[in-house]
Amino acid sequence: YNLCEQMAKAIYNDLNKPENCHFFLQKKATDSFFDELQAGIILIDPDTHMIIRVNKAAEIMVGLEKSEIIGKFCHGFLCPAQENECPITDLGKEVDNSEKILINGAGERIPILKTVSRVTMHGRDYLLESFVDITRQKKAEDRFRDIVESSSDWIWEVNLDGEYTYVSERVTDFLGYTPDELIGKSPKELMSEEELNRVSQNFTKCVHNRSAISDFEHWKQAKNGEIRWFLSNGVPLLNETGELTGFRGLDKDITDRKQIEQKTRALNRVLN
Repeated sequence: YNLCEQMAKAIYNDLNKPENCHFFLQKKATDSFFDELQAGIILIDPDTHMIIRVNKAAEIMVGLEKSEIIGKFCHGFLCPAQENECPITDLGKEVDNSEKILINGAGERIPILKTVSRVTMHGRDYLLESFVDITRQKKAEDRFRDIVESSSDWIWEVNLDGEYTYVSERVTDFLGYTPDELIGKSPKELMSEEELNRVSQNFTKCVHNRSAISDFEHWKQAKNGEIRWFLSNGVPLLNETGELTGFRGLDKDITDRKQIEQKTRALNRVLN
């Protein structure tokens, strides 16, 4: 998507230089190129907020013919913002890979990932909007959230410093802390120095090898002072360039099992 947006902006700026080609050929070339893109493209006059051009992908997402879109004002039509409340021209905001809403021809609100750039054509500035439909992603997020909330384990994400960047609501049942109380904190604040050294060694090894956290047993101290044992499993998180950014996983409470094991060992010592 970023590549589409960058190419679109570059070609608009290049093809619309007077020395490059006649206006008719410019329009034909740009329309042909943009109709090949999977991302929706809309060109808007920033002064009037009138829609000047749209590509095929935008036409499909909106559910209207180009003739029904071009010449309309974007506010209250495709964008939920009202007149004189444009995030770009009136409020001075930037829209760069931001989650926004597109209103289609049927009045339905479609979640999109949107970028707005300024481009120049024939000495005039325009707004070039590029966007993709993220309805499937949002539904997947909802399904993931339902799974997380119904899970008997608690889900977490940590960065490379071992600090929590996400914690599911279930953590409160086990440790007494709310997710907000743990975000930005490290598990080291919930354990002894000896346990911390053991956990840190395992975490450092996983970071170095970019490997999964597999069946790692450790304990944390709950808010009420109780010691709770957990079995951790997690996978590496990579960004778009393949760089390791952290880990995502889950902790299963094994306190009851560990207590039974401890009692069994104590009994064996007495019997022996």
